[in-house]
Amino acid sequence: MQKFIWMLFICFFIFLSLQIKVCAQEEPQASFSLDVTNDLNIDYTIRLLGWPQTVTPVIETVRYPHASYTYYRYQANKRTFELVLVRINNGDVLYFAKQDPTTRRATVSVQIQALDTSAVSASVLREKKWEHIKLPATTSAPFYVQGSSLAYRIGSVTAFTPLGHNTFAEKKVQHPDIAIQKSTQAITYTIPLPAERNVLASTWGVLSGQPLLAFQNKDAARASAAIEFDTIRKLDVDGAYSRTPDATYEPYTSTSFYLNPANLEGLQAVQYLDKSYGSLFYDIATHLAYSAVRNQNEHGYWPTQPRSSGWLYEDYKISFGYMDNRRNADNATFLLRYAHFTKDDAVWACLQKWDRYHTRYINTYSLKTGKEGCLIPDYVDEQGHLSHTSLNHQVANLNYLLESYVYTQNPAKKQQAITLLRGIEETKTRWVMPNHNLYYALSRNLRPLPQRDYLELTRDDLLLSQYLLNRATGTKSTDIQWLINEKNKWLNSR
Repeated sequence: MQKFIWMLFICFFIFLSLQIKVCAQEEPQASFSLDVTNDLNIDYTIRLLGWPQTVTPVIETVRYPHASYTYYRYQANKRTFELVLVRINNGDVLYFAKQDPTTRRATVSVQIQALDTSAVSASVLREKKWEHIKLPATTSAPFYVQGSSLAYRIGSVTAFTPLGHNTFAEKKVQHPDIAIQKSTQAITYTIPLPAERNVLASTWGVLSGQPLLAFQNKDAARASAAIEFDTIRKLDVDGAYSRTPDATYEPYTSTSFYLNPANLEGLQAVQYLDKSYGSLFYDIATHLAYSAVRNQNEHGYWPTQPRSSGWLYEDYKISFGYMDNRRNADNATFLLRYAHFTKDDAVWACLQKWDRYHTRYINTYSLKTGKEGCLIPDYVDEQGHLSHTSLNHQVANLNYLLESYVYTQNPAKKQQAITLLRGIEETKTRWVMPNHNLYYALSRNLRPLPQRDYLELTRDDLLLSQYLLNRATGTKSTDIQWLINEKNKWLNSR
């Protein structure tokens, strides 16, 4: 009997402890303390003001070799709010906050308190130039602050209307003002995120204990302008958004942005991963790399979701979610350089999945040009509809394979590169216009299409090919050089 009583007593305490654990997990959480300098002191506090204060979030953490993502999702009364904290392995924290469209207008404010008030200077980007400013009482523009121990980016508020297919239309309204309050201990920023029917509000920023940007370094200042996500590009938790190219895309508005798989901002940032330029480049590159890991589809590529209705769909029946080999080659090149610098296993695995797809794609859809070479179609969708081959796309894929071989010494990459190179060499005269400019593309029957080439993009791609060929094989291509020379003749005669 006594043994039975003890067993009941033990079971009661086990049950009680489980109940306490569950209760702890089910309590509302609207305040987050961050130690980015790793000195066991709080550097920043993030507080959510508004309806999420009384809501228990669903919490999910996803870990990668160089960053971890913690998602806090709040839902109540047909309202949804999400805060994502991205902890980079260098100590920095990216935050993304978004309130989804609501049936009735509602505002959640994100309040960020930085516990550093000494020697504060701020910088704002205006017309691609950085200006130093004095912190105002309110502002609607994104800006960077450098204190004696902390550095951070406070982002502006953007309002979007979701259009589907990873496309959003920015709502042309005055950005809500961010309130700035100073005390003897901290500077507090209150960022309102008002949402309404069909309109969401979002913001993002970086919290650091080290300089984010070396403004005195001209290269860093110039490069940072190319990755500043405010007007012509946007950053979100799922990657980089670019302005929708033109009205032939669907969906489209004059203010719409689409999730661009090319990660051109990553290609820019990956050149400046050394700490001497500031930690922002590493933070952005790391986030975009892991966004690409998450966005890669089951086939191994990164689809472009909106449809090019006026051209690709009409001419080739290529629909939504197609594979653009230029955007994919640019993204793969970014991931290759990032993985080479960081030795990141998750990114290497992502690249291997892409390489398997890339090999199947070349083997399945390539067009033979002679004994050794082939051209690959720019675009293909899941139904197997194919397009023309443009020179800049062919060269971008050639360059990815050459650079991959330089880093990995994988002979299969070298052989694939030579096949694409031969495809260009065996069709070289078909690419040149009578005025020495280059045609943009060849059709599937190898006839030049009437569109002319980009001003300098393809020429610069070909110059990179020569550099990589020399590194990979010890020689350059005389045919590639001939195309470069022809393009330069046209450029010099303009």
